[in-house]
Amino acid sequence: MNRTQKGAWYSLACFTILLGLVVWWTVQLFVMKERPGGVSRYIAMLGYLAVLASGWWLRKKQSRHEPDADERDKMIKKKALTAATTSLVLIVASLLLYMYIALGPDYSIPVWALVILSFGIGYLVLAVYSVTVLFQYGRGGIDGEK
Repeated sequence: MNRTQKGAWYSLACFTILLGLVVWWTVQLFVMKERPGGVSRYIAMLGYLAVLASGWWLRKKQSRHEPDADERDKMIKKKALTAATTSLVLIVASLLLYMYIALGPDYSIPVWALVILSFGIGYLVLAVYSVTVLFQYGRGGIDGEK
């Protein structure tokens, strides 16, 4: 497994952990009608620290002579970046259209909501990039070659 694949798996793991935390906090806020605190705050902190501490896995090479990337890796990254950029444009356009239709032209959005939306869109686009990278590596035969 090369560095690009490690990075993609790491991004998907981070996305999954953060998605779980967001779902839990949403249930607490809107279903249980209470603010996140106590044990859930410590669980979130431990999850965040686990994500940060596991970042060393990305930096570790299999050997000292392993190149950072070859031509195939660069091509895969370029295609994944194209897919991620396309998804970014589609997500932002559909979100803006939805907000315009649902809220109307005279409604203002709080700043904190824009920050949350920006981070959410960023993590979603990163997940698209990671899935695209893993899909392209998975299409090959032995060692990812055709």
